[in-house]
Amino acid sequence: MTRGATSALRQIGCAVLLMALTATQSTAQTEPSRLSLADAPQAVENLIGSGQLTAAREIALAALRAAPDNPRFMLSLARTETRLGNYASAIALGRKAYRTTNDPQIKFYAAQTVAQAHTSAGNLTRAQLWLRRARQFAPNAEIAERVAPDFGKLRAQNSWSTSLSFGITPTSNINNGSANSEFVLPGLPYILTISGDGRPLSGIQISGGADFRYRVLTSENSATFLTASANALTYTLSQSARAQAPSAKGSDYSYGVLSFGVSHRHILAKGANPTEFALRNSRTWYGMDPYSRTIDGSVTHIWKSGETDSLAARALAQKTVYFGVEPVRPEDEPTKTRIRQSA
Repeated sequence: MTRGATSALRQIGCAVLLMALTATQSTAQTEPSRLSLADAPQAVENLIGSGQLTAAREIALAALRAAPDNPRFMLSLARTETRLGNYASAIALGRKAYRTTNDPQIKFYAAQTVAQAHTSAGNLTRAQLWLRRARQFAPNAEIAERVAPDFGKLRAQNSWSTSLSFGITPTSNINNGSANSEFVLPGLPYILTISGDGRPLSGIQISGGADFRYRVLTSENSATFLTASANALTYTLSQSARAQAPSAKGSDYSYGVLSFGVSHRHILAKGANPTEFALRNSRTWYGMDPYSRTIDGSVTHIWKSGETDSLAARALAQKTVYFGVEPVRPEDEPTKTRIRQSA
């Protein structure tokens, strides 16, 4: 038997099953309704809408068995599994449908279904990620706007908040070097020659950062958060920069910050914006070496003076301790020179 014949028989068998199943939708029918395989997703949606979840699942399963690689049938079963509370199965099917198809509409509904399943399962961070993906493939601007409030609700419910950033940027002056190769000191018969690593070094700036916040306590008028952040900046030197300054490395100009803290927001008066009390401990590195440690505390309050205007007041107390000899930032680094007497 050929592959085409086998596939045809499978679809016929599925259609027979579909006809038998849909015959139960109305007791007034004397003959089974005929349903093609292509009509299965709509039939599943109709059954879900009328609360016949078991019948919807059977039709979705039969359709997917007949065409295992069809993302529409994967999506139909995923939506049914979500309504039945089978969240792990719904997530797996929705993710597979999302990866399998190039159709933006199917991608939208697949991502939305995965987000719904994660929300129901209590995985709010993952639900936010999938809802963000869904918005990217929304069929139109109106539907995309409807997703935004859902994302806001998830963010409000989620105790975790994560923000990531990454950047790659070309730069012509990593070390803030001098544009001149030499200069003369006024009134002195000497010419100062600037060394290679004192002149501009070109290359690529690579930056990355992550901010985390976890809500540990909440009440009607207050909320308390634990915070952490990490930010790093480093460079790779271009070929010309390496030739100009053979001993220099991109990491010589790297910079990093790691901080941990706690913040508390409290509404001190009815109708007022919350006042934030924050305490933070930070450590920094420069050129891969420890640079400083900073402890700061702050109190911040914002008054709204209109729909778009506001007034902010902040009190800050800060103490910084430097490790060993204080390193010099590139912009503060004295130009390296070699002196020769002018003729």
